[in-house]
Amino acid sequence: MFDFLVHLNRPVTGGDTTAPSVPGSLGAVGSVGRATLSWSASSDNVGVLRYNVHRGTSAGFAVSVANRIAQPATPGYVDTTAPGGYFYKVTAEDAAGNISAVSNEAAATVLADTTAPSQPVGLA
Repeated sequence: MFDFLVHLNRPVTGGDTTAPSVPGSLGAVGSVGRATLSWSASSDNVGVLRYNVHRGTSAGFAVSVANRIAQPATPGYVDTTAPGGYFYKVTAEDAAGNISAVSNEAAATVLADTTAPSQPVGLA
């Protein structure tokens, strides 16, 4: 039993230490109530688990867990958010927790809905 416990406390070696490639060509398009993001897929020696989408309100923001807004499994994300100007960056992450370098930055302006609803018809 003691020998088993000793082995459990040893660090794992020889695991995956290769980060995924950088997500490419990040683009953002703003519209009413949302920003639609797109980027090209990353590659990895084992496989990409997810992407980390980060949003900031000023150009050149630093990515952090605090500004991570989503972790989609595939490239692309729709950010439903309040009207305003936003900046986005993306990283790729593999199952071992290796994180790629940060993508290019993309900007989008999310618009307010200023169109009144149509008047109901056919009401008695």
